[in-house]
Amino acid sequence: MEVLFASLCIEQPFVNNLLGKFEWHRMDPPISSDSKEVKATQNEDVKTSDRSSRTVFSPVIDRGVAEATLLDVPDYRRGVWVQAYFRLSFALSQWIHLLDPRISFETVFVSLSNEELDALLAMGRSLTKSTPPAQENVDCLALLGKRIDQSMAPLQDLSKQVFLKLDSRSPKDVVWEVRAIGEPLVREALEQRGLLHGDDCATVHEGLQVMFSTLHNTGLAVKSGAEAVSRLVNSFRCLEDLGALCELRKLDFPLDNAICLRRFDTRVASGNWPEFRAFVHANRLTAISQYDRRHNAKLHKAQEEIQSLLETFFAQYVQQALSHIASYIIDFAVVERQDDSNLLPETGPLAVKVVELNSFESWTG
Repeated sequence: MEVLFASLCIEQPFVNNLLGKFEWHRMDPPISSDSKEVKATQNEDVKTSDRSSRTVFSPVIDRGVAEATLLDVPDYRRGVWVQAYFRLSFALSQWIHLLDPRISFETVFVSLSNEELDALLAMGRSLTKSTPPAQENVDCLALLGKRIDQSMAPLQDLSKQVFLKLDSRSPKDVVWEVRAIGEPLVREALEQRGLLHGDDCATVHEGLQVMFSTLHNTGLAVKSGAEAVSRLVNSFRCLEDLGALCELRKLDFPLDNAICLRRFDTRVASGNWPEFRAFVHANRLTAISQYDRRHNAKLHKAQEEIQSLLETFFAQYVQQALSHIASYIIDFAVVERQDDSNLLPETGPLAVKVVELNSFESWTG
């Protein structure tokens, strides 16, 4: 079967002032699932979810509907509940143990208590509305930060950095949405390469490449539990997913794997090779694209080599292990082999790591 491989070869437009073009802003956090607005639309939500996803994901959706029926989920909650079940079916904890440890990143899961989950959501609302947080939430999240500190210690190398995400999604939006977090990271990335004051087309274009290839990863690197908590409560993506967890928590859904800490690989963060997003339908790899939207001359020259590498890697190490999921989106990172022999494939200058799985959504492909 022929696999579609797409790489971007369109130059980015000229930008006079890179930093000046950013508009950091904060989005409203998710509405509480108990609100009248949500109750009024939840039955329609499940119908919409069925229409858009049933042909590809009917086994996953059918399991969610069956679980909701078995647990007697009220009709007005069923739409959001099935949607949350659907998305969490692709969460890291649901599949990483099925893969050879050498093809992903060492991961530690951190549980969330009901109180910590509520405190994270409440803190997110306080930041959005610019209102003082309740002291009990501040104290609760300080203790959570200390637990995260203890959990990340075994994963920290010389850089002391650990990759942060929820079991579902990462707080990557904070780099672009929250100026206090994003601007220092952007300035540091550009300053390191002497690009901060560049204004010619080639320099600014290179600056764009730097941001999209490195900040996507370095923006998710944290050095402390307090920094991790700050990322989570400032991320609309994470607050949205934590809100979804609230739906499942009401039916005793476990929160043991809510926060994920992963070993930070500088080879991925360097941007030497872009990440790749691949599409699997009925357990067959159908397409591969680069994850970001920048032209990469190195990739353009090595397109056939990379395509062959990823196809072979999928067939040997992923296809059978995840056959029960059948249809999904999977992100790969290509890394250059150094002195590390604990990589797959075992030979050749390049190796591959599995980053994460995603469901087919309007924003994932």
